[in-house]
Amino acid sequence: MMRVLDDGVEITLAGKSSDSLFVWSIAMLGCALVVAVICFTLPVPYAIGAVAVWAVLMYFFNQKKHAAKTHKHHAQGTLIIKNRLLIINGVQISLSQDAKISSDGERLSVFDKGLCHHFAGFTDVREIEIAKAVLEGQKIAKRAKEIKMGG
Repeated sequence: MMRVLDDGVEITLAGKSSDSLFVWSIAMLGCALVVAVICFTLPVPYAIGAVAVWAVLMYFFNQKKHAAKTHKHHAQGTLIIKNRLLIINGVQISLSQDAKISSDGERLSVFDKGLCHHFAGFTDVREIEIAKAVLEGQKIAKRAKEIKMGG
């Protein structure tokens, strides 16, 4: 659902939120338990192999954790968009003039200051286009049920 404000738009995102880092954490916990059992029950060469495999999995987990710090995914909640300003669930994100804003038909991506914010859960493509236009500084005018884009 989209609502036009005096200086921007408010869009309710209704997507599915997923936390792949949580799934990785659960999998790593399970692997740690398996490695512990192997270390206590099997001969030393198998224990060393199990610890080596677990170390490799830890490397990939740390890579995923580092990527989660620079790539934020938002799919639920209220998104308020104004000129060079985003507010998602009460968290304000100010954009610089050299921020890159793109859309692929299903989500809106904003790259700025080393961070990438991906917004999904829009009801249709038109909401994404309007959100992108407002972020890029275009003015919008309310007319009953019609939204007019002005440059």
